[in-house]
Amino acid sequence: MPVASPPRIYLAGPDVFRPDSAAVFARLKACCARLGLAGLEPADDGPAEDAPQDGDALAQRIYEGNIARIRAADGVLANLADFRGLEPDPGTVFEVGYAVALGKPVVAYGVPPGSYAERVGAVRACAPDARGVLREIGSGAMVEGLGQRLNLMLTRSAEIAETPEAALQRLAQRLGVQPALQIRAFAPDDARALHGVFHSAVHQTAARDYDAAQRAAWAPADPDHAAWAARLQRNRPSVALWHGQIAGFADLQPDGLIDQFFVAGTHGGLGIGQALMDHLLAQARARGLDELHADVSLTAEGFFARNGFVVLERRQPVRHGVALRNAAMRRTQAAAAYNPAA
Repeated sequence: MPVASPPRIYLAGPDVFRPDSAAVFARLKACCARLGLAGLEPADDGPAEDAPQDGDALAQRIYEGNIARIRAADGVLANLADFRGLEPDPGTVFEVGYAVALGKPVVAYGVPPGSYAERVGAVRACAPDARGVLREIGSGAMVEGLGQRLNLMLTRSAEIAETPEAALQRLAQRLGVQPALQIRAFAPDDARALHGVFHSAVHQTAARDYDAAQRAAWAPADPDHAAWAARLQRNRPSVALWHGQIAGFADLQPDGLIDQFFVAGTHGGLGIGQALMDHLLAQARARGLDELHADVSLTAEGFFARNGFVVLERRQPVRHGVALRNAAMRRTQAAAAYNPAA
């Protein structure tokens, strides 16, 4: 029996104009994959090598390519953030309307808090008229009210979520998709399976940075399972499941320490590590933690750096008489705010 293809989600928004658009779409597609979806980025059908550099012809190809992608999609994720003013990108607005007309579900994100009228009133001179209708003082034009966060034709046709991840989760739910990746709390019965994740992460993923003797000292063949279970009980990690199978885990301690962070060597490249990191960062925000820190292996250093961590000190801790190089890393909320990748 053939395997059903995952529902396709058209990724609408002005992200195509960003200098880091490739990274933005890669992250959105990875999030789609974790939820059992397939992301379709907008067309950029540049001219072939032998084609003339004609603006109208290229514009038509891009338009037709995006129309074809929307028609082929099962739903639309729309970035409706303010773009060059107080309104969303007009191309994205058209794509939302087109998708709605085709009967496809649309979930938006990026919409600023508060009502549209409040945002307009904050930057333009406005005042209520005799009937209490808010109008621009200069032109007399009415500022749309009704408490909507955007023009009502958008807010009544598209659901609004606070983040792209939350928006994709809503699309997955509306399309009846069981997410490939789920994150849940630790249960005591997880201890053996989590040790398997740890062992494979060390002996497979970290093999490029640590030799056999170092890996054996780090994750020995005859572990103390009681001590391991006690450590997990203290740390209470979050556990990642890939299609129902335990594939990774990570914890965040009250002082901001990330003590353990591992993804099974058999499950690399699936976005599980990023999902766990996003989960920990959300926990940190909820707890009001402005600083996180961790002792990070050479293998994981680049991943942590991409998430806003910086190296404070390089160390060589000794395990069972064997030196293992790692780095003390720290992430502060203030510094991460200047790092688009974080």
